[in-house]
Formats: sequence, C-alpha cells, structure tokens
Amino acid sequence: MTRTCRAAYTGTDGELKHVPIFLVFATGFRSGLAKIEARLRELTGNPNVNGLIIDPADLSCFRSAARVFSEAAEADRARSAFSEAGRVAIHDMAVERNWPPEKTNNRILGCGNAGGLTVFYYNVPTTTITALWSTSRSGEANWTALFPRRPRTIWSRQEMSFCRKPWGSTSPYQRSYCSASGPSLQYRGGSASGRSEWRRPRSRRGRSLRPGPLRMR
Repeated sequence: MTRTCRAAYTGTDGELKHVPIFLVFATGFRSGLAKIEARLRELTGNPNVNGLIIDPADLSCFRSAARVFSEAAEADRARSAFSEAGRVAIHDMAVERNWPPEKTNNRILGCGNAGGLTVFYYNVPTTTITALWSTSRSGEANWTALFPRRPRTIWSRQEMSFCRKPWGSTSPYQRSYCSASGPSLQYRGGSASGRSEWRRPRSRRGRSLRPGPLRMR
C-alpha cells in the first residue's frame, strides 16, 4: 500500500494534495482503514483523507456479537476445532519462516487470531481463519486448504512502464495485457537455481494465464 501511494503521489506531481480523497472498501478492519488514512495523509500532505468500510469485519466469527453461531457452546467447539486445524495448516509456513512459538500461536485463527470469514474470488486475506487458506505438505502436518491463498503479486518496472502508456496509442495486445488487475507476475525468491524468479501464474493445465514471455531475475 505504501509503495502504491508513493508512486501515485509522485506521478501526479502533488495533485493529490489539493483534492479530497475518499476510500471505499467492501470489507475490512476499521483499525486497518485508520492506518491507511494516516499513511495517505503523511504521503500526500493532504488532511482531507477519509474512508468507508461497507461491511466491517472487526468481530471474530467466534464471538456472540458476530451472530455466526446460535449458541456459545457451538462457537467454542468450532474455535477449538479450527485452532487445532490452523496449527496443522500453518506448520510448513512457520517452519519455513522460522517463526517463534508466540508468533505461530498468534496466527492459528488468522493473522492476530482475527477469526475472519472473508474470501474474495481472487484471493483470501490473512485475517481469515488460517485453516481455510493455508496448506501444509510435511509428513507431520498434512492439510489442504479449501481456499488456497495466492502469492503476493509484484509488478516489474518494465511492465509498469508498459502499462502507463496511453491506451489509444497502443496495440490490442497491450490492452489485453494490462487489465484492471494489472500484470499478474508472481515473485518467488530462493529458487532451486539460487536466483529470484518472476513467474506467471498458470492454470491447472499448465498454461499461462497472461500473455507475454516468462521473466527470470
């Protein structure tokens, strides 16, 4: 978010400083919105930054106020089951990133144990219950996520420059390439070759979901 805001501000020569900025999110946490608003004010120097969350997700699904479970006993059983499953599901990630036990325990029901239930068609927030999006494949912890979380998408500088060109002066290839979601390049560090990789996401049949050559760095 910080890089995106800084790029937008730089690209408009400070125009964002003089116009009202209003952010609208389908769902999310009010605390997260407050941080985004504060960061935008800092980056743009514009005090007139406000936002709205249509369906706030501040409450854990296991709390009675969330009205997900009809009885407290059901919520407790679900919390216990998802906690156990979350510990298994996040095992590989915790080992790979060398997390201390305290951090792992703070992730078994989503980041910060938020207990969220949000799933988008394109990805899953880390605040959603961990067992729904995290997969483990080690012998001692085998778990398959129902909604696997996609790796973070990062644009290369060449692609950002390519997609900034006026569309009226470009080819149909560029217009199809630079969709609303941007060029979907997935960054994967620490490859077997010892180099970082820019890799295009692929369908189940192994075919690239976006046109253009594979890039390696």
